[in-house]
Amino acid sequence: MLSVDQAKEKLSALYQRRFAQWCAVGADEVTVDIPLHPPTESVALHHTEDVASWIRGWGSAEQTLSHNSHLKWESRRWASAGTNTVPIRLVLPAPSDVAQFIGKQRHWETVQERITQLNQMLQAHAVGHHTAAAEQIPDALRRSAKSIAELPESDFQRLQEVTDWLLQHQNSQLFPRQLPVRGVHTKWLEGHRKIIAPLVAAVTGDTALGLNRLPVTLRIRVLDPVLAPGGIQDITAPVSELSAWDIQPRCVVVVENLQSLLALPPISGAIGIHNPGSTGAPLLAELPWLHSTDLIYWGDIDVEGLRILSRVRSHLPHTRSILTDCETLQNHRDLAGDDHPQAPRSMPAHLTPSEEELFTALAQWGNLRLEQERVPWNTVLEALHQAAAPHG
Repeated sequence: MLSVDQAKEKLSALYQRRFAQWCAVGADEVTVDIPLHPPTESVALHHTEDVASWIRGWGSAEQTLSHNSHLKWESRRWASAGTNTVPIRLVLPAPSDVAQFIGKQRHWETVQERITQLNQMLQAHAVGHHTAAAEQIPDALRRSAKSIAELPESDFQRLQEVTDWLLQHQNSQLFPRQLPVRGVHTKWLEGHRKIIAPLVAAVTGDTALGLNRLPVTLRIRVLDPVLAPGGIQDITAPVSELSAWDIQPRCVVVVENLQSLLALPPISGAIGIHNPGSTGAPLLAELPWLHSTDLIYWGDIDVEGLRILSRVRSHLPHTRSILTDCETLQNHRDLAGDDHPQAPRSMPAHLTPSEEELFTALAQWGNLRLEQERVPWNTVLEALHQAAAPHG
């Protein structure tokens, strides 16, 4: 026997899975038609009070159903218990009927109203755009419906205004701070971008929103004062500007840790660069002067550190590493810690034989991790001066 509470629990899970589809794309003619598994004669005889309570419970629930919904009842003639009328199926023809049954009517009305308003606006903007736009809008709304439903009313109003403005000014090239919508600022837009971007892209095909992005920067230390522009040795600048820098250093030292960069010693003809983790390799590759200079890389001795080194070398094949070998790990094993349990263990593609040996040793020695800032500084200086010494 399916109780009222069990039915509500079951349909609440269904509603959570399907309401986005129902409000954005539509629902089948019959949304829900579920069996209630009425008792057999044997059950009715041995659990008389439970069966009577079950029937009363569904009788009370029937009074709260929407006018379109209904219970199907059926007479059962039992030899030992006479004729009894029992509920056999619950039929809820529309999403709103499901919502009322599980106590989510207000939620359904809100999300349906919001999705309808957004759909009308997006479809109006889609006129004259690529032919697939009108078809993509319902899917974009479906994917964002849960987030849209959770917005406070004030944020939903801003969402509408911002989306409308972005569709009217599809290549504004403004920074988010400049958007002329009251109450909208950079943090608000970034916090709601995951909702707005798919909606705008459904019409325009562009997830960038036509806005200007903050420039991607790199931090550099000029290790030879002769190379410093205007005497400035600590520089943070957009990659686009650094790529146009007319400079040809003798060698470049790339490090993972920012404090390691700041501590690098003076080196004739050299520049130091901070590599911003896993995303840094393609940025470094945008600097033409890195492709024709001696490139020294020093990073962490762990799985991710070696993966980052591999990514850098995939863009800049002439990269050579220091302090990235089994000897360094063995000599400082007491300073190593445990690596992240979920760190991937497949061998990166662009490692030297000694680096591959180190990658294997990290796992064999207990999934170790030796961060570069743990290596004694005198050891670093010795390795660095040896690697960066002028050739010939």
